[in-house]
Amino acid sequence: ADSKLDRSDLLMVLFIPDDFSQKIEAGEQAQLLFKQRGNGGDEGQIVASIVSGVADKMAQESQIFSQVAVALAETDISQEAIQSTVQGILDSKQESSSVDVQEEELGGGLDPVDLFFPGILTMFVLFAVTMNARSIVEERKKGTLERLLTTNLTVGQLFIGKFFANCSRGFVQTLILLVLAFAVFQLATPISFFECVAFAIVYVAAVSSLGLIIASIVRTEDQATWLSVFFTMTMVVISGTFFEISEGSLMDTLSKISVNTYANDAFRTIIAEVGGLADLGLVLGIMAGVAMVGLIVSRILFRVVSEGK
Repeated sequence: ADSKLDRSDLLMVLFIPDDFSQKIEAGEQAQLLFKQRGNGGDEGQIVASIVSGVADKMAQESQIFSQVAVALAETDISQEAIQSTVQGILDSKQESSSVDVQEEELGGGLDPVDLFFPGILTMFVLFAVTMNARSIVEERKKGTLERLLTTNLTVGQLFIGKFFANCSRGFVQTLILLVLAFAVFQLATPISFFECVAFAIVYVAAVSSLGLIIASIVRTEDQATWLSVFFTMTMVVISGTFFEISEGSLMDTLSKISVNTYANDAFRTIIAEVGGLADLGLVLGIMAGVAMVGLIVSRILFRVVSEGK
């Protein structure tokens, strides 16, 4: 052992003398020898703590036996009876400890995947859909939208086509994430999966309408990129996507204006199976309202020809 300690093959060694048990039973002082290199390592310290605890318990029990035996020495009670009685009392006390330990779980019981996946999903979809604003700006700058009007398309039809195109791309991306998540992490049940898909359609429609507003008010591709990133990050932060917001705080008030707040709560409700689409009437109404208002505003602001052309 000393040789291995010198070569650092071992970090801690425990030596138990042959007469250790006999000295404990006799009420004499017994010794354990710990030899270590440095601090003995994490594992060595844990083992040393466990062994020391067991040794102390053995010594305490032996002292109890000795004290009881001395107190009853002048009686007719045999040592075997004393030992069995004391041992029975010790065993019963160990089974029914006088200290009652209660554990209280704080912060909810959701699995980390269930807790963070909705935030990742909504953030990814929000970023992907709003970034489609850049492609619309590019098409306007290159005259692609203007040339499309030489066909039988009207401005309204072209606008609706862009909206459905954004919705389709966003929904396909969402569906891929949901399939992978449910397949890899085995989230919830098939019913929950289809409910998530159904809610995703409404959420993507709401976000797509917001992306069209961005595409309608910006002038350049860089403006579209930066405004999309700023909008996405703002919605993610104020919604408390990856951290808990104290109820009644300023952040709690601001979170009410973020679509991510409602979408995250809805996805968590479905995945945790504490509710379904039937319980999300208010959230569905908010998503539908955002989609309608976004479509109206973006249609009013929508331009086919670049102003700088």
